[in-house]
Amino acid sequence: MFRILERYLVSERLKEGFIVGGIVDVDTFMKFSLSVHNRRKSRMGLALKNHIEAVLIATNISYTRTGITEHKSKPDIIFPNIASYRCNRFDEANLTLQPSISVNQTNKMIKKDLQLVIPMVLHQTYISTQRSWLYTFDTLLGK
Repeated sequence: MFRILERYLVSERLKEGFIVGGIVDVDTFMKFSLSVHNRRKSRMGLALKNHIEAVLIATNISYTRTGITEHKSKPDIIFPNIASYRCNRFDEANLTLQPSISVNQTNKMIKKDLQLVIPMVLHQTYISTQRSWLYTFDTLLGK
């Protein structure tokens, strides 16, 4: 349904065109295009989080969705939960985050004994040193 609505809205805007004062306004077009692209990425990310949450609920795995950590960061999912993350007595080796990350963020996570869990299909988007460290959901679930 989202794609049908998007197709309608985008096609209507494209029909209007991007001409301002008789000149094609490339900046306005780029801004519009970027907003469409970002909206799609946001919807896909939300759908993935919903699927992950369904798996975690079905397998009785404790977690917190979008808990706020230091510097107001909001990882998608925190294992086992935000209360454990904040507890000074909790063994940090048992905490796991699932944000989208760069090489620098990966290195920071490794130094803090945190673990990134992502679908296998996304592993190929990381460099080889990162891939050897990444978990899949099967790894997390002990399969």
